[in-house]
Amino acid sequence: MATLILRPVSDESLNHSCNSGSSGYSLISESSADDDSTYIYQTVSSTSSASVTSSFTLGGTMPSGLFKITGATLYVRGRSNANYTYSGTYQLSIDSSASSMSLSTSYQTSSSTGVATSLINNTYTSSNFPSLSVTITTAGNKSSSKNSSFQIRITQIYLELEYEEIIEDPSAYYIKINGSWKKIITIYKKIDGVWEEFDYTYDDSLQLKYLGHITSDIIGEVTSDYHIVITDTSIPNNTYYFYYEDANKTKLTDWDVIGSTEFNEYNGGTTTTGEEVGVINEDNSISLTNTSLANGTYTMYYENADGVKLEGWDSIGTVSK
Repeated sequence: MATLILRPVSDESLNHSCNSGSSGYSLISESSADDDSTYIYQTVSSTSSASVTSSFTLGGTMPSGLFKITGATLYVRGRSNANYTYSGTYQLSIDSSASSMSLSTSYQTSSSTGVATSLINNTYTSSNFPSLSVTITTAGNKSSSKNSSFQIRITQIYLELEYEEIIEDPSAYYIKINGSWKKIITIYKKIDGVWEEFDYTYDDSLQLKYLGHITSDIIGEVTSDYHIVITDTSIPNNTYYFYYEDANKTKLTDWDVIGSTEFNEYNGGTTTTGEEVGVINEDNSISLTNTSLANGTYTMYYENADGVKLEGWDSIGTVSK
């Protein structure tokens, strides 16, 4: 959870007086209240109630990315310099009702949490966050015409927004399955009969990098047609499976496998982009396990790291279905 503070940055309509200069917003925008050092004020000189209203644009440094507003509190600090009749309200431009100030002859800070409700649980960026302003109204009257005039002073106002940063999905590999692009986030491999996550990262050149203790070098690449080819011959012989996962890196158990990449020291890496079609047994024999394959005899050949058949090499062998 983080906090965004919006303070007055300009005068929209200034009808209060300034104790210094002519810019009201600059007198009420300090981060630490300075009370009677800088303030805007209304002078009350009549026994009849009189009110003054001013509005100020709010602004501040926005988060750099996507964020969701989770809470809002509007603060105002003011006082009267005489114990007569006085009151005040404050309201955000996006709210339908105003909140009452707590005022006395000493400075009081008023706060309202029932503000900016239209922002709560919505997500924004710095470019689409709505413009906000705050309106201050003060009112008062003397008890008797013989009484001296007095002031209602406002020294500080700001909006405090609580927000959560929204972490967008990272860049990832995509593979086209049944006409739709699917994102590959996590790779799993089976070790001693147990599925374990294959820890990897990637860079803008579409190169896979293994982060474990086997090797810290590049282990493969995503080709232009979105095949995944393992090029590092130091990784263990195995079939590496690709699965979908959510943003919390939890495997989606009700989703089918994306595909598999088989690696062994003989063929330098082959790739399938659909389901697994077979297995290499412990005695190095090959069995087809995909019942959707057409009946026939399948011949296996050596190829280089680019998936090109090596001319002049004998076939590895055949397997029939």
